[in-house]
Amino acid sequence: MMNYTVYEEKTIKELVFIFGIPSILALLIEMLTGVTDTIFAGNLMNIGPESLSAMALLSPLLNSFTALQTLFAMSCGILVAKYMRDTIKQRQCVQIGLGMALLTSTIASAFCGVWIKPLLHLLGAEGMVLTLAERYLYIQLFSNIISSAGYTLTCCIRAIGYPKMEVAIVVGGVGLNIFCNWLFSFYWRLSVEGLALGTAVSEVFCFSVACVYLAKKGVLARFEKVSLSKAWLLTKGMFKIGVAQTVIQFLVGATGFFVNARLLSLGDITWLGAWNVSQRIYLLMLMPIVGLTQGVQTVIAYYCGANEEAKVKQASNLTQYYCGVFGFVCLGIVIFGGEKILHLFGDNIEILCRAKMIIKIIFLGFPFVGVFYTNLTLLQVTGREMQSVSLALARQIFLLIPLLLILPKVFFCFQIPMVQGLFWATPISDFLIVVISQKIKGKQALD
Repeated sequence: MMNYTVYEEKTIKELVFIFGIPSILALLIEMLTGVTDTIFAGNLMNIGPESLSAMALLSPLLNSFTALQTLFAMSCGILVAKYMRDTIKQRQCVQIGLGMALLTSTIASAFCGVWIKPLLHLLGAEGMVLTLAERYLYIQLFSNIISSAGYTLTCCIRAIGYPKMEVAIVVGGVGLNIFCNWLFSFYWRLSVEGLALGTAVSEVFCFSVACVYLAKKGVLARFEKVSLSKAWLLTKGMFKIGVAQTVIQFLVGATGFFVNARLLSLGDITWLGAWNVSQRIYLLMLMPIVGLTQGVQTVIAYYCGANEEAKVKQASNLTQYYCGVFGFVCLGIVIFGGEKILHLFGDNIEILCRAKMIIKIIFLGFPFVGVFYTNLTLLQVTGREMQSVSLALARQIFLLIPLLLILPKVFFCFQIPMVQGLFWATPISDFLIVVISQKIKGKQALD
């Protein structure tokens, strides 16, 4: 377990990396699961474009599953860390957190399983894309339950002071997923079902290893009795802590659904596949920014508690600087080497050409994204969770969605393909939300 004296022994610059790098690695490796599924889907013989489109349509729904997992997983980890010196309360937190994670994910999977075809029609799936999406989703509904439990337990492993073990479990899961994808989909030719089975196997692996590890550390060694009133208080506390991040995740999924619907109305199915590939690349490069800001949360929280405002400002400014530099590097990679990255997702010329154009547009605002995420973190840590939720709402609902509606019409007036307006909405909303978040941050400093 990390000692608090590290905050005095290390410089702010060192602390940013000490806390940020493990968080970045865990998020990046986890993100690779979805990326590898997309890569394998794009390379499936004879159905590559249809598989990519099916994955794109399912993306908002799968993001919603992830949002529900966040609700109790991260908050459970926070309470486990809080009760490090009280093993009984710590075990109770793990039991309640794990139980609520299993309950919410089971309800979500059961609901989707009962209404699977209406949901897929609502998402816009038809013909072969509908068939592939249905076959993939049935298995993913089981994976969602196991994934939720595994994510909760790995958060607990990080909380008790073993972030390296968390990363090791995630690395093992991703490696197993890649191998199983190849084995099931290409060697045994199970098509999209093979991709879903590969994910299921990796999730079972992560959950099992996490259970064994926490049992050895005494966190899951025995069952602690919890009264109904105590269970309710713990559940309520976890909900309050996790709801802000869950809302943000849900907004991403809801916006993805809206973008898919607009793409289908303005273009054809290949635009959907191209957008899916582009989004995977965008999210993969976004993870280091999200990971760094999440890791620095601990540093900022410590100095807030110590009333050292100068160090809070220094940590925040350094994080924004590193995120900005990384953003410009990513923009350069996309502009000058994006085509080579895209070829990993298959060889359909039409999809690749369209994706090449899309990534050059959506990454234009990428250097500024880190400023927004740092400000969001600052609001969460300083007890202004509702302001952080409002900021997320502003970007997704009050900026991005109106731009998705307006820009295609503006482009049409200038005789530019309307579908391009959908992609320009991303960098414009990124820039505008940075301006808004900086003003909120400035107001907070004055207060």
